Amino acid sequence: MAACGHLNLAENGGYLKPVTFCLHLPHITGEKTFKVCLKRPAGNSNYLEITFLELKVRGRPLHRKVHLTQLLEKAEVISGRMLKFSVFYRNQHKEYFDYIREHHGSAMQPSVKDNSGSHGSPISGKLEGIFFSCSTEFNTGKPPQDSPYGRYRFEIAAEKLFNPNTNLYFGDFYCMYTAYHYVILVIAPVGSPGDEFCKQRLPQLNSKDSKFLTCTEEDGLLVYHHAQDVILEVIYTDPVDLSLGTVAEITGHQLMSLSTANAKKDPSCKTCNISVGR
Repeated sequence: MAACGHLNLAENGGYLKPVTFCLHLPHITGEKTFKVCLKRPAGNSNYLEITFLELKVRGRPLHRKVHLTQLLEKAEVISGRMLKFSVFYRNQHKEYFDYIREHHGSAMQPSVKDNSGSHGSPISGKLEGIFFSCSTEFNTGKPPQDSPYGRYRFEIAAEKLFNPNTNLYFGDFYCMYTAYHYVILVIAPVGSPGDEFCKQRLPQLNSKDSKFLTCTEEDGLLVYHHAQDVILEVIYTDPVDLSLGTVAEITGHQLMSLSTANAKKDPSCKTCNISVGR
């Protein structure tokens, strides 16, 4: 993104000289203020005349809850039937898990979400969490053996992350110029900083009957289901200790082409886009 403009700077004798400038800025949302320093020679001397100013730039509008509710409703249309699952999992390289053990006492730490997904998402670059998956293979009911994110997989029983002491939120709905559609969900322990963040910005889902992820009780046990026709990306907002699960090498392939890291949403897809005015 670029921000361009014109300034009138005073020359010797009080005359104004127009100056045109253009700043190349990273992708931004909402309104942000940048401090700009302009330097130019002062007359015929060897000194520089320095001018400081503040530049306000308005980027894409942040999605409000009403916009996210519209995305939620569109996602529900294609979510499909529910499949049973029992574990959340997270793939990374071996070095990642070695680093967690050595530097964080075996506790995976939340990190700021990247800019993948919808433009204007209120969680991109702001919400801190740990990404998990829960999709299963249709014929086995188990996690797939392939992954875009690394050959080592941490698996944890679903009830340790998703239970009556957590809240479930809808975060985003997008695609990457393919037929696959992704839904981002957030699981936050009740009363945690992540929970407070999400309450103010995201639609909350009923954990017992949402169209994407459910936690219900049957015969005194918690039972879990996920939507079949969308790929779920689940963000858990608190640290997770490796001792709560297992880490093992997968037998499949590392499919880098399926990674969603910093993936940009297809703005032309009618299935997952809404109209948001400025």
